[in-house]
Amino acid sequence: MVRDVFDVSIYGVYQDYLAEDGNTITIRFELKLQPDALLLVLHNYSGSEWEAIDDSRVVRNADGSVDVTFDSLSPIVFVVDGGAVVEIDPNAPTSPQTGETTSYGAMAASLVFLAAVVLIALRRKHAAD
Repeated sequence: MVRDVFDVSIYGVYQDYLAEDGNTITIRFELKLQPDALLLVLHNYSGSEWEAIDDSRVVRNADGSVDVTFDSLSPIVFVVDGGAVVEIDPNAPTSPQTGETTSYGAMAASLVFLAAVVLIALRRKHAAD
């Protein structure tokens, strides 16, 4: 299931830094994942096109947080199996409105389809092992 969706962006000096070839940025996400929960991190690299971020760039921490290293930023999604604990913090900060418009309906539909395909493939692979 889709656990979290983030539209990650940076500006100014940090944006210029990340735009240079070979530079990366690592961001920690406080997901509170169970240690045995399946985790896939997907990156929206163009329109409705998504790709899985390589596992070597995803570090799961003992406290349930996840560090992800990016070489570019855009919407990302965390896909987990049903074993994840979902907690919503009612006091969490909200994102400011920036005036940018995005077709999240089409993106969400593509994402759900992609997540279903990935999970089915992983379960088949796991069943074969």
